[in-house]
Amino acid sequence: MGFFKNLLKPGSATESNISRALRTVVESDTPAARSDLHNALKQQRVVLPVPRPPDNLQRDASGRLLQNTRLEFLSFQDSRGRKFIAVFTNPEALKKWKSDAPSWVAIDAPSVCRAALDSGQSVLQINPGDPTFVELGQEEMKLLAEAKGKE
Repeated sequence: MGFFKNLLKPGSATESNISRALRTVVESDTPAARSDLHNALKQQRVVLPVPRPPDNLQRDASGRLLQNTRLEFLSFQDSRGRKFIAVFTNPEALKKWKSDAPSWVAIDAPSVCRAALDSGQSVLQINPGDPTFVELGQEEMKLLAEAKGKE
């Protein structure tokens, strides 16, 4: 548990790139902060709630999907009635937000963005319910969907 405490400790030497980038966007939502977030997300696996784990999910070592795979994921609705896909930086963040999520998979953020766009989704929320909650719109999702990640 100490690992996750350090992972999320703001400004610590052990704070992850994604935690730092999310915190920076929340503190000052500038184009530079968003660019840093996009760069962090290109290399990041995210926790995606799913109704059931997919069969034959083939990923490389960094979590990128190896082929186009149809992902069933859970869509949520915010208090204003907008539908969104929720992803999380770790399983604990998901449990804090929705303790009854049936299951989840960890997949690279670009693959999640591709799958979400392919299914007509236009909003991706990262860590909803958390102080470092950030929302990505359709244009940001398209930008990430085109990313290849680490080779």
